[in-house]
Amino acid sequence: MAEKCLLCEDYVVTDKCGVGEKGIDGLIKASIARKDGKHELFRGQKKIVLHASCRKKYTRPQSITRDLKIAVLDEQPLTSSSTPCLRSSQLEFDFKSKCLLCAETIDDQFYATEKRKHINKRRQVFPVRTTKFDESLLTRAKERKDEWGDTVARRLSTVGDLHAADAIYHNDCYKKFFLARPHTGQKRGRSDKIISDAMEKIYTFLDGRDDCQYCVDELMQQISGEKPSPETFRRRMKAKYGDRIVFSTVRKRKTVVCFRDASEKILNDTWYTSKSSDEKTERERIVRTAGAILLEDMQLMAYDTTFFPPSDNFCSGAEEMVPPTLKAFMDSLSGKKRDDEKMRKKLTAIAHAIISTIRPRSFLSPILHGIALFVNRKFGSKSLISLLSRLGFCASYHEAQQLEMSTIYHPVQPTPAGTFCQYIFDNADFNVATLDGLNTFHSMGGIKCITPSCSLPPALSIKRLKSVPTAEEVGKLGVLELLTFENVKKSTLQQIVVQDLSMLNPIPSNIFTPCLPDIFWMSGKCLSSQQNIPEVPGIAEWKGFMQLVCESIKTDKSAVKPLPFINSPPSDANTLYTALKYAAEDNLQQSSKICLVTFDQPLYVKAREIVGSMSDDPLFRTVVLRLGGFHMLMSYMGCIGHTMAGSGLKDVLCLVFAPNSVDKILTGHAYSRAVRGHLLVQGALTRIILDGVGILSEEQEAITNMLCNMEELTPEKIRENAHLTSLQKKLKNELHRIKGNGPTAALWVQYFNMVSLMKKFITAERCGDWNGHLFCAQQMIPFFHASGHFQYAKCTHLYVQDMLALANSHPDVIEKFVEKGYFTINRSGSPCAGVWSDMVIEQTLMRSMKSSGGLTRGRGISDSVLAKWVGGLPAAVSICSSIEEFAGMVFSSGEQHIDFRVSRRKRDEQDRFKIYEWFVNHPPFPELPSLMSLSTGVIGNSKTNSYQALEIG
Repeated sequence: MAEKCLLCEDYVVTDKCGVGEKGIDGLIKASIARKDGKHELFRGQKKIVLHASCRKKYTRPQSITRDLKIAVLDEQPLTSSSTPCLRSSQLEFDFKSKCLLCAETIDDQFYATEKRKHINKRRQVFPVRTTKFDESLLTRAKERKDEWGDTVARRLSTVGDLHAADAIYHNDCYKKFFLARPHTGQKRGRSDKIISDAMEKIYTFLDGRDDCQYCVDELMQQISGEKPSPETFRRRMKAKYGDRIVFSTVRKRKTVVCFRDASEKILNDTWYTSKSSDEKTERERIVRTAGAILLEDMQLMAYDTTFFPPSDNFCSGAEEMVPPTLKAFMDSLSGKKRDDEKMRKKLTAIAHAIISTIRPRSFLSPILHGIALFVNRKFGSKSLISLLSRLGFCASYHEAQQLEMSTIYHPVQPTPAGTFCQYIFDNADFNVATLDGLNTFHSMGGIKCITPSCSLPPALSIKRLKSVPTAEEVGKLGVLELLTFENVKKSTLQQIVVQDLSMLNPIPSNIFTPCLPDIFWMSGKCLSSQQNIPEVPGIAEWKGFMQLVCESIKTDKSAVKPLPFINSPPSDANTLYTALKYAAEDNLQQSSKICLVTFDQPLYVKAREIVGSMSDDPLFRTVVLRLGGFHMLMSYMGCIGHTMAGSGLKDVLCLVFAPNSVDKILTGHAYSRAVRGHLLVQGALTRIILDGVGILSEEQEAITNMLCNMEELTPEKIRENAHLTSLQKKLKNELHRIKGNGPTAALWVQYFNMVSLMKKFITAERCGDWNGHLFCAQQMIPFFHASGHFQYAKCTHLYVQDMLALANSHPDVIEKFVEKGYFTINRSGSPCAGVWSDMVIEQTLMRSMKSSGGLTRGRGISDSVLAKWVGGLPAAVSICSSIEEFAGMVFSSGEQHIDFRVSRRKRDEQDRFKIYEWFVNHPPFPELPSLMSLSTGVIGNSKTNSYQALEIG
């Protein structure tokens, strides 16, 4: 947090002033003169931080004299015109039911009358809350020196303590009593000499600058004493500058003064009569005149320089900021392309560059500032921003920093109550290239996912900071203070009763059977790959196909907000405790009954331990932990690679991928390549199986008709198709028959089933199927055990058990999971686009941190850099998106899924055919009594039982 100013007791964010020992001596003298006792705070200090304006006002002799006059109570007696009144005559006044200022009765009838009025027109009634109120009211009564003040003073003399007497008063009476000017016996109005001297200071300030727009408040700050009224100010300015100035109000906030550049009318009679006979000279004269008109109109345009536009609509009003004459001039340059959207935006950007060049200090271009912030965030290049700024194509680096800091200090709008939120934390370690290898970066990052995103209030205009805060001040904003976890007990995990999941949540018997949409996709791929069936249209790859088929299944779009970093090793108990407590306290603001927090497996175990040991704390009883599904799936794909080791799968994948990549695919670390590789292998196996079964002509015709009408397909129509149901049954029976050929065939049938389970787990997350998510996670547990992934086996079992128990303790949350799919995070709003919560933090926070322009690309990892980067991330993302939208470009991804592209379909078809030919030469389902490697022909011994992974697990 920023330091407090000892004079105004407000935080010192801007207008910062450091005071040394000599300055402190002056403050002590001023405090003694003021008799406010603050000199005791200053004594012994070597350096303090104050507002510069507060310091000047506090030490200025004129201010000290004025404040002392105001503080001294007027000891003069009441006015002689007042009629003396004895105390006994005031004893009848009822302070509880009458206004102590106007003596009007305040009873139930009064309140009933006021209640019928509009809320803004009701008279407010307040009780006296402090004992100091009596003294200030009596002082004001003496200062007024009128009959009302005498009456109130006499009324006060009858009571010792208004607060004890339960006195009440009208708020409007209080304002009138205190705000009305006391009678001094002198002529009303300001001295003309004082006003003239004040205006001369303004004239001197204006004549010494060349700006064309000034805020009235800025001009009033040039006057240290009594200021003229707004009407007097306007009249004096008009008398001084005439038609050269124009008063405008920007966004109903503040009044600004705009100056014309020319001292006389441009298009006067002389201009029309001084036409030149030389065509070249005349053309130049016309252009110069047009330039003078454009310059005048640009200078007369009033712009708000105190606020930036809202971050989510940063460039929406860019065209309205261009003067009509300049816009007409730019349109004339476009010629026949004036209706072209791209040309219009280019001309708008050029117009902003022109205006910014003419008015560098009184025009805030959202386009130029947005481009500067975009380049800073995407590439982190100060030299590139400076180069573009020198050429007028973007704002300066300092202005980009100012915009970024303004977004950080911009008040964060609270998340509405009742909004569904999830918190995700992950380690953000980075090996910094230090000289000695020490002081590397160990931190925990986090995000907050809010669903639906439409529940968030619209963004507000961003108040522009006058100066950029220091690095020390910024460093205290974006980092959480590390808390100490003191409630260390014995392992609470040992006290958990492990339940039989098959009894709590019986798994369907068809968990490994490919679903009907999957059957349709695999059979369509088989038909389209056969050269003797040319009428079968092309079909998208699996992810694109599922998005098309599941278009009717939509989940609400989620918003992602980064959370402050915790600069401590993520696996440390104090770090996890700090993260959990922050999430729980932040979740209370949404009035949610539970706080969902997601970790990957290593952190999940320790967080579960902490939550269990804090069961006595009501705050931690609301915390419910989720195990990251993305890392769970990666571990499961590692189980597939472990189970298929030596089977020939590695040689099959080497037909498509580089050998070094295949090693990472089999361990599950190369997620995208692993999913693609397993889909290609399963597709080739499906073609071999269907070649043996045979697709009937009527089944082939039904599949072809459905492929020709893909846009009309829905999951319901696919499930109702009898031919696909028949084909699904034949495929299931054939797999069961092949499994009996021997251990080798059983191993590849098991591989086929494991890939089907992987696809169902991905589909459940993408479509928001909560029950499918739990079924697939539960079915992965045996494979974790069989492959030696014991940590994931135990954590997945505990996770499924906790989620099943959540249905009894918080059915409303499970209802949102089941009916609305709120457990998944959909950042795009597209159908079948949900992802795991731990994948979201990898795609947003971690990717932006380690990609071009991120923290690890030369920015540094100090507290100030970290706070600035994290705190400005939400607004920066919105501003960058606005710039991309204004330019008509989207840098992240296109609307079409990559699996729809012809090039991707062609490449996958080629790779799938390579694998198919390999399997034709190396049959995967031989009738052998022993386990054999398809690539080497090596026979395993009787103890080799990898084909029984499910039974063993």
